[in-house]
Amino acid sequence: MKEESIAIKRRAKKKIYFRIIIILFLFFLACFIIMFSPLFRISQIEILGNINITREDVLEASSLTTGSNIFAFNARHAVGNITSLPYVYAASIERDLPDNIIIRIHEREAVANIRILDTSTYLLIDKVGVVLEANQRPIGSLPTIIGLDVDVFSIGDALQADNPATFDNILELSSFFALYRFFPDVVNFANQRDIVINYSNFEIAFGNMEDAQRKVRYLSGIVQAQPLDRGFIDMRDLETHPRIRFSN
Repeated sequence: MKEESIAIKRRAKKKIYFRIIIILFLFFLACFIIMFSPLFRISQIEILGNINITREDVLEASSLTTGSNIFAFNARHAVGNITSLPYVYAASIERDLPDNIIIRIHEREAVANIRILDTSTYLLIDKVGVVLEANQRPIGSLPTIIGLDVDVFSIGDALQADNPATFDNILELSSFFALYRFFPDVVNFANQRDIVINYSNFEIAFGNMEDAQRKVRYLSGIVQAQPLDRGFIDMRDLETHPRIRFSN
């Protein structure tokens, strides 16, 4: 009886080993099919959400190419490389089986050009102060900020200004400009207590940052309500209402 019991146990173990071998064989066979089957070769890479960065820049950062296996890349690593691009705030990669890749891009929104003091260099920044580009002229219709001292900057990193408080005010005011779709030509922060704005042929005495959002809202309403030729707008005391003086 003891020998018969041992024989039964041996046969049971052999069955278990055999099943494990079959499972492993099927697993490796499936892996082989997935990795080498033409069915899973990337035929299309779709990129969504990119405006300022090119398709070529995204593909180069991701290292993805058509013809390669759809499972033979590290998605997390590819996303990390894509988000290292200055304009990219966030990204995701989706495998649309069997052979398509979808890359979704969320770009940073530029809010202002900052001219570095005593230079002809203009830094394009987003709402949190990340430097998107460095140019020899302002980009687009965004306001140009002057009066900020910057020694060192790096594309893709947050700007480190010599006066962080001034820079914080610049970012706050720039966000109000974007919110109310009011885009002045130049904003001079040389004097924090007497900020001066140039809009078209108008000079605007903005004053300090007190009630800044309300001031920008008023300015947006003024320029939308009537065409402005040239003159002066005093926003320093909202209690007496904005004062507008036209000139020939």
